[in-house]
Amino acid sequence: MSLRWARLLAGVLVSVLFFQGLLVLRPRADVSGWTAVDMFVHCKSDLNKARGTVENPHFGDELTRLVLQKSFYPKNAKVLVVKPIKVASVRNNGKVYDYYYAPMSSSIPYPIHWWVQVKVDIDGGAGTDSKGYQYNVNGHNDLFKIVVYYDSTSVTYELHFYDEDHPNPSLDDVYNKIRCVRYPGRDSSYGCEDIENIKVKDGLITFPTTFSTYTECGYLLCHEISQTYATPAPTHGYGIKPYSSSIEVYVSNTWNPLMDTVDTNPDMSKVWHYYS
Repeated sequence: MSLRWARLLAGVLVSVLFFQGLLVLRPRADVSGWTAVDMFVHCKSDLNKARGTVENPHFGDELTRLVLQKSFYPKNAKVLVVKPIKVASVRNNGKVYDYYYAPMSSSIPYPIHWWVQVKVDIDGGAGTDSKGYQYNVNGHNDLFKIVVYYDSTSVTYELHFYDEDHPNPSLDDVYNKIRCVRYPGRDSSYGCEDIENIKVKDGLITFPTTFSTYTECGYLLCHEISQTYATPAPTHGYGIKPYSSSIEVYVSNTWNPLMDTVDTNPDMSKVWHYYS
């Protein structure tokens, strides 16, 4: 066998072993259609980025979002628009907790009563988050409206935020201009309105591309990475959590905003929305 063919065969074997490793080590706890779409798109993104052919490194997240939104809402759903009203402000252990209230509907199959937002995301300010990332944000990123799409077995919560502030002010200016061009016609009261969604069905909450935790895999090991508020470039994760009537959804674990039923910023003051 010539040296040229030996090198070629070695290259093919390395490629096969590499892709087998990717397939084996990808998380397999959930094999739903959402996971399949997300894994496929992100795998394509990783490969293209490695080849240097992708101008926008977040195109995988955007494509996943578009794919999911086409089939994420219940068919023939009833629609309810909910806007919270501030009712109280409480100081405890040096932190301020604002409470908002909004009525919902008793016919919603999976009501989520508590929606929790990092307070600085609304009031603005500078500081350091739990992982040591620095932020300096304008605020006015309030969760000002939730549009609820529901039928007898499922509900999709569409969350509307006035804006999202990059923790670096100089980058935020550029980021806002890009978002305003990309999403024309949205509410521009304080910037460019951001819309995120989650779905509850069969006793499970699905975060399609809005999960603040993501899985990072090397060749041999995978581990979960929980992102905090000022993470400079958060990764849109996919996640499923069990539903309960007392569940709390932390809607701004990261600034862009990604969320979870676990608070990744326990040392930061919060705003609590209660929907009855």
